[in-house]
Amino acid sequence: MAKNDSHQASYIRQKAEKGEIAVSPHAIENMGLRKIWLDEALEAIVHGEEIDMQPFEGEKVRVTFQQSTEGVPRFAVIVAADYPEVAIVTVFNFEDEKFEYIEDQKRWRRKK
Repeated sequence: MAKNDSHQASYIRQKAEKGEIAVSPHAIENMGLRKIWLDEALEAIVHGEEIDMQPFEGEKVRVTFQQSTEGVPRFAVIVAADYPEVAIVTVFNFEDEKFEYIEDQKRWRRKK
């Protein structure tokens, strides 16, 4: 498990490790379009780095995990957590989104 996880990310990782995670139809469609396998998405959740968290007042918290890899991560997985429910909402390739890679930190971050 990654260091410095938010408690939401830790909870999501625990649910994923137990296989207690849903996958939205939108995420399934995007995985097919972006050539990201479900096992890769689950690996990113369990072992990848938490790179973003979006709390929405009165709604599910969304946590973004980057691919777990020794090289430059190719994709990210967005997971919604609404205790006790956890679901993969979508996936995306970094090169298609507004992120930049920070070499010395080995992680992506949202462009400012």
